[in-house]
Amino acid sequence: MQYITDKWENRVFLLLSGLNDDFENIRSQILNSNESFSIEDVYSRVEAEEQRRLLSSGRKGEEQSAYVSRAPVGTPRSSRKCTHCKKLGHTRDFCWDLYPEKKDSRGRSSSGKKPVSSATSLSDGKGSISAEQIRELRAYLSKIDV
Repeated sequence: MQYITDKWENRVFLLLSGLNDDFENIRSQILNSNESFSIEDVYSRVEAEEQRRLLSSGRKGEEQSAYVSRAPVGTPRSSRKCTHCKKLGHTRDFCWDLYPEKKDSRGRSSSGKKPVSSATSLSDGKGSISAEQIRELRAYLSKIDV
């Protein structure tokens, strides 16, 4: 029985060691705890943190866009220049390179087609876990089941 417990603890450590540095806080909480966490508990905590980050980054973008929408009415769209990608027609607050989640806010990408990717990411691209990565992790964990 101890062998099975040790094997599951090793899987928890593998999962934690594979996380980006953005999840250092969660990793430290789990490793410094006196409790023994199951792989499901760890996964649930990581997923909850990812959702919290997505919500907070989304709210931040909404706040920024509210300020941008108060720009003078007479400003022609073509005169706006993004300080990030240097393209005309938008500002940094609406740059699809920085905020890909804003890309499909009108249901289409720059080519006018529906976006293909179902991945959800943070605006800076660091520490994000896509839906596909979650499915792959679940499939991997089910394969190595004892």
